[in-house]
Amino acid sequence: MCIVRLVIMLPVSLSTGDAIRGRFDLMFVQSLILMSDCYIAPDIRKIIPRLHLPAS
Repeated sequence: MCIVRLVIMLPVSLSTGDAIRGRFDLMFVQSLILMSDCYIAPDIRKIIPRLHLPAS
C-alpha cells in the first residue's frame, strides 16, 4: 500500500503542489482496482482449487 501511495500521490502532489488532489487520484485508482477484482475473482475461484484459497 505504501508503494501505491508513493507511485500515485507523490508525483501528483509534487507536480500540482496540492496533496488533496493526490488523495483523490489515489481513491480513484483504488476504486478501479476493487471494481476489476469483482469481475476477476469468480474466474480465479474456478481456476484455483478451493483447498488452496485461504478462508474459503
